Amino acid sequence: MLKIAVISHLYPSPARPTYGQFIHAHVKALQAQGVAVRVVSPVPWTPPGLEKISRKWADYAASAGRVEDFDGVRVARPAYFTPPSPFHVAGSWTMAVSLRRCWKKLMDGFKCDLIHAHTVTPDGFAAVKFGKKLGLPVVCSARGSEVHEAPRCSPTVRRQTRWALQNCDGFLAVSRALAQTAVELADGRLQPAVIYNGVAENFSAGADTRKIRRQLGLPETAKIILFVGRCERDKGAGELLGAFAAIARAEPAALLLVVGDGGARTELESTAKSAHGSRVRFAGLVGRDKIAGYFQAADVFVLPSYGEGMPNALLEAMAAGLPCVATRVGGIPEAIQDGVNGILIPPKSAPAVVQAVGKIFAEPDFARNLGRAARATVTNKFSWQANAANHLKFYHKTLESWTKRKQQQP
Repeated sequence: MLKIAVISHLYPSPARPTYGQFIHAHVKALQAQGVAVRVVSPVPWTPPGLEKISRKWADYAASAGRVEDFDGVRVARPAYFTPPSPFHVAGSWTMAVSLRRCWKKLMDGFKCDLIHAHTVTPDGFAAVKFGKKLGLPVVCSARGSEVHEAPRCSPTVRRQTRWALQNCDGFLAVSRALAQTAVELADGRLQPAVIYNGVAENFSAGADTRKIRRQLGLPETAKIILFVGRCERDKGAGELLGAFAAIARAEPAALLLVVGDGGARTELESTAKSAHGSRVRFAGLVGRDKIAGYFQAADVFVLPSYGEGMPNALLEAMAAGLPCVATRVGGIPEAIQDGVNGILIPPKSAPAVVQAVGKIFAEPDFARNLGRAARATVTNKFSWQANAANHLKFYHKTLESWTKRKQQQP
């Protein structure tokens, strides 16, 4: 039986059950393939008293130091020190130190064959540093912002990212576009593989929309525009609100539903309330047992992001049979073919959002065809079973190459 240690600071917990659910789904799919998995999810150490004034730090304090079974997965959550600094500059180093100090205790007799770190920094950097000391091969996965955003904001993070990419034993990306960005960051010293995320089976089409809307307290006859993601500027939240002003004037039944949280939520919510009243609703974070209902209640999904790897929310919307409008960035064009199973628009363009949503509202047959094609795309191309099977092949290939290199060393 292949034994894998997964390192991910994004892993969900009882305190943050919606966090990194796609990584948990990946682990569960590996288990279904017969792989033994142990998860290490480092948690920032909380300074005394901070948990009383911040929900985020209260969640960290509740999780740090725990070893627990999370939905059938053994998860250890060691604390690591992260001083206030942009983009985890110091956190990559302190995470490596934390792993090295308590690895034997965390594994508790579990002798893994390979370490798989999800995100290049801080997890991948820490795992590669630690893996070299431990004598284990390390696979790094790139998810998105740690490759196409963070390295541009800090020279130190750029160096950490390049080093992790150049020194890991195997590299995976969730889209071809993200893989190409990683190759450029690594100065060409990288051989990437692409494995797409899957979509949970509960994101299905054909639900009773009116019934679901009643359950969620949404108007049954509204034309609902759905956004799911972080409430941040780089997700295009500002353009979406700007576009809704024009959409609302043209379509009296239009309603914008925002699901998610983030640093810009308070400002966005205040702006939306003063401009649109109850026609823009913020649902906040929604548990995985309820999120499918929001997709099934909507008429169109919009993701006007500035940059992406392969956004899970988009795949979930497609699985629910929604017509989707998304920006032509990152891996999105690998999922959406413009005019066939969705509409692609340029980033930072509120008029493009208005035009695309207007077309979907004005042409019901076109919208239905987009939704059907989107659902078929996800069914044929994105599944957790395929994700796990492809990872299993990649693990064996990485182990074989790593073993050969070790044998050739003097």
